[in-house]
Formats: sequence, structure tokens, C-alpha cells
Amino acid sequence: MGFLQVNDIELILAGITGVMLLIQLLYYFSLYFRIHYRNAQVSRRGSQFTEDLPPISIIIYTDEQCEQLKRSLPLILAQDYPAGFEVVIINGSKTDETEDYLKLMQREHENIYHSFLPDSSRYFSRKKLAITLAMRACKHDWVLMTEPGCVPASDQWLRLMASNCTPRTEIILGYSGYTHAKGWRNRMISFDNLLLSMRYLGAALSGSPYMGIGKNLLYRKELFYKDKGFTWQHDLQRGDDDLFVNRLANGRNTRVETDSRAAMVSDTPTPKEWKDEKTGFAITAHRYKGTQHYLMGFETTTRLVFYLSLLAMKWEALFSGHYIFIGVAALAWLVRWVFQCMVFNITAKDLNMHRRFYLSLPLFDFIQPWQSLRWKLRSLNKHKHDFLWQ
Repeated sequence: MGFLQVNDIELILAGITGVMLLIQLLYYFSLYFRIHYRNAQVSRRGSQFTEDLPPISIIIYTDEQCEQLKRSLPLILAQDYPAGFEVVIINGSKTDETEDYLKLMQREHENIYHSFLPDSSRYFSRKKLAITLAMRACKHDWVLMTEPGCVPASDQWLRLMASNCTPRTEIILGYSGYTHAKGWRNRMISFDNLLLSMRYLGAALSGSPYMGIGKNLLYRKELFYKDKGFTWQHDLQRGDDDLFVNRLANGRNTRVETDSRAAMVSDTPTPKEWKDEKTGFAITAHRYKGTQHYLMGFETTTRLVFYLSLLAMKWEALFSGHYIFIGVAALAWLVRWVFQCMVFNITAKDLNMHRRFYLSLPLFDFIQPWQSLRWKLRSLNKHKHDFLWQ
């Protein structure tokens, strides 16, 4: 019965693996499954949100993005929103046909206002300057941030986001995803975006918001002025969305909209765009207040320890001849993978993602922490002027 004998090293490795597995399952069911819990609750109880919809100002900053604007702006203008809304566009383009297109659309739609960005933003983010100018032009108290390449998932996008505008609410976080496309890169970026969404939306749904993304972000204009705009982060070229939410959001003033019809969808970024986006987040992340960001890092750490302990268990079992531990390690991995597949794919279905993750999930799951380390190391070698948010 020697195959049932164990040594101290094997017991320690088995204990580490078991603890890491329990921590991982706790994250998945207490945090990452929050989007599904929220959608299931709304489906079961019906809408718990206000019907007193406020007028909305939608802010878009565009810079050499005329083709993307031509795809998104007509669908934004076609929103079914009885309370009325305006679209304020700040144009930073110089060489493309954006200005001509905006003049044409403004003649056809009286709820469009557009202006240009002066070429004087050398030591201040052009996007932050554009948002500041747009705030001054907005007529309404609620402002919704999005980008030229973002297309509403339905004509109910605006209504669903604004249905969260209760008297005590100041910030509303929405989901933004990518269109389905063939290829390994699209699959990997979709996984990374889904994980990020489950993290920051899940944290907000648990009452601890720590960041937001400016592709689908609604907040009160007075909040912007009360915090003196972006003057407190003037030394950073980005941070207009995640740092803004991190500084001002809390469990009392923040709500989340996870209905798939309220999503914003954009094309998969190019490799350079994705690298710059992820590196930009790495640059601002060290300024996050609160513990939520560190809790996300702890999940990543326990994930890596789990994988390393599995490998160590298999190696020790082969060395000692106690092959039963190979089966124990395989069972621990299988349990986590099954629950991980369930959480990821049910959430993807809730968000109307066409992508599903099964066999590719373990690979992306293992690669993601090393990619995060890559972005952090890359951010250390960049200066603030390298991240002029175009």
C-alpha cells in the first residue's frame, strides 16, 4: 500500500492547493458572478429603477475617427428616449473629413452640438481638455461619456442607463465590449475584457466601486465641477475615467447597468491600441485609493500559486512514486475549471457576447497575470507624454 503513503512535502502542497482552490472559488462566486446575480434579480423581480428619466447630454471626443463616428452617431441619435438628449462632440481632427460630416449632421439634427479642440494642449491630455470644454457646452445635468468607435447594442441603451438616475445616484457604470471576430487575438482580448468587466462591475455591485471605463459612463455634471474637473490629475495624460470614478464613487452614490441592451460595442483594438490601453491602465492603477485594486491583485496571486502548487504536486508525486497525488492535482484543476467555465460563459451569455470560453480558458487564465506584469513593466519605461490620449 505504498502508493497511499505520503510525506510532509506532499501534505503541505496538498494543503496549499486546497486553500488556493477555496480562495479562487470564493472570488468567482462572491465577486465574478455578481453580474449574473444582478441580471437574475432584475429578471425575477422586474425593474426596480426610476421611470422619471432625466434629459441627458452625451459627450464624444473624436480625433481622426470620422469613419467610426459615421457608424456610431446615427445609432446614438436613433435612441428611443422620451426625455430628450443632446450629443456634444468635440473634434480634435485636422486632416480627415470629420468637420464636414459634423456640419452635415448638425443641419439634420438639432440636438447635435459640436466644437473643435484648440491646438494648445501640449502638457495636458487632449481628451481631458475636450471633456472640460464639452462640460461647459452641455445643457443637462447628467452627462454620458462614450467614444466614436462605440456602437449602442440597442435603441434602449440610453433609456436603460438613465433608468438608474435616482436622487441619491451620482455615477452609473455600464458595460462595454468588443464585436465578435475570428482569430486568436480577438478571443484573447475578449477574455481579458470580460475578466476586467467582472472585476470592476462586480466590485461596484458589491458596494465597493473602484474604477470605470469612459466608453459607457454616466454621471452628474455637478460632480465634475465639485471635484474641480481634472485639475488634480493634470500630470497624467489619461485617468479621465478610471481615476475619476475611483476618486468619487462609493457604495451609496454608484449604480451599475448590466442589461445586454445597454452595452456599448466597439471593434477589437489593434495590437498597438490594446498595448497602449493596458499600459495606460497600469500607469494610473498605482494611484487608486482603497483596497479593491489590491484584492484583484490578490486573486491573481492566488491563481498563480494554485497553478504552481499543482505543478509541484505532480512533480513530487512522480519523484516519490505516490501517483495518487497526480489524480488529486488533476481533480483540483478540474473542479476549478468547471466552475470557471460556468461563471465566464453564463456571464458572457448575460452580456450577449457571442464568444464562449472552454478549452482556451486555462491558457488565457494562465497568460493573463504575465500580461499584466508586462504592462506594468512597460509603464515604468514610459513618460507621461507617451500617453497622449488620442
